Amino acid sequence: MNLALVYRGFYKRNFHKKNNFNLDIFKNHLDSINSLDIKNIDIYLHTYSVNDYEDNKFLSLFLNHNLKKYIIEKEINKKISYSIINSLNLVDENYDLIINTRFDVYFIKPLNEFNINYEKLNLLFKEQERYWNEDKRVSDLIYIFPKKYNNILTSALTKSMN
Repeated sequence: MNLALVYRGFYKRNFHKKNNFNLDIFKNHLDSINSLDIKNIDIYLHTYSVNDYEDNKFLSLFLNHNLKKYIIEKEINKKISYSIINSLNLVDENYDLIINTRFDVYFIKPLNEFNINYEKLNLLFKEQERYWNEDKRVSDLIYIFPKKYNNILTSALTKSMN
């Protein structure tokens, strides 16, 4: 199975030093994803610049991996969907599966322990109870879906952002 691992959002937040993307988190992601019997992982990312030194240090984490495309923007857009849309728009090859996730996710269990349907859009987590009960919101932590839904998801997010 060929997979596009698509990161989005902030790779580093100064006010959350524990959740800054690092080699440990990256290895955690790869270990969890590889539980799905993946043959190839290509990486795409959309994020925001901290400074040139931190940005280069961040990109060096992907040196021995298939980093296909990335955007590091200087100006921050506060809408969460903006980074999700821009990260997904980078994916220009055909994949069996796309995983779109935030940088700060840390898997407690491997992905093969989740009930993932490779033919559907998988939203693995509900939002906090109050938001789930009010609006049936889902968490933005991770989305897993086949490539055929990429345009549909980006279109829906664009409409909801506007």
